[in-house]
Amino acid sequence: MFLSQVEEDLFFSLKHLLAAEGFYALPQLRQFRRDTREGFQNIILSSSKYESDLMVKIHLGSRLNLVEDWVQQFLHTSLNHRPNSNTIITDFGKLYEEKYFCYRISNTSDFDHTVADFTKRMDERGNRFLVKVSRVRKVNRLLNACPSERSDYYIHNHIHRYFKALTVARICNHPHFLGLIETYYGFLLKSKVPESVLADYDKLTSFLLHFSFN
Repeated sequence: MFLSQVEEDLFFSLKHLLAAEGFYALPQLRQFRRDTREGFQNIILSSSKYESDLMVKIHLGSRLNLVEDWVQQFLHTSLNHRPNSNTIITDFGKLYEEKYFCYRISNTSDFDHTVADFTKRMDERGNRFLVKVSRVRKVNRLLNACPSERSDYYIHNHIHRYFKALTVARICNHPHFLGLIETYYGFLLKSKVPESVLADYDKLTSFLLHFSFN
């Protein structure tokens, strides 16, 4: 999908800002990425047209390679998508508790405000969030300290959230791993997911229970 001129200009402006922070641009994915020891961090631009305005939403995410390498085979995502999958992803609206937050650009003043406000929000919370979600042990605490809390805050898709949280727990040798198996299975039942999802969850738990790091 080709970007409009405003989208291209915004992407170009952010590209130069973020290059100084170690991010590189992936225009075809509408994102900026920075490699980490355990995977990568990314900043994703999602835009849509509304009449003559451009609406832009900012997502922040991280990928933990080991988590994704294990879990993706049980989520049936496309093979092309798997190398780019995020373990954690949220948006400025959730990060700032501003529901439906997005930038609206209709003129040069809006454009300049978007760039300035993006920089401000990244300095205030965005960069700290990316650091926090780029280590598997920190993600384990975020997802599994209280499994029922803010289930959509860090992962939009609740099925993916349960599968990935359990995988993270196993990687970190969570002391209550067996209990978490039952907890997330209960959440899936409550969500009335298809039987095929429950079967995939059983396959994942079997894999995690029998995997050995030795």
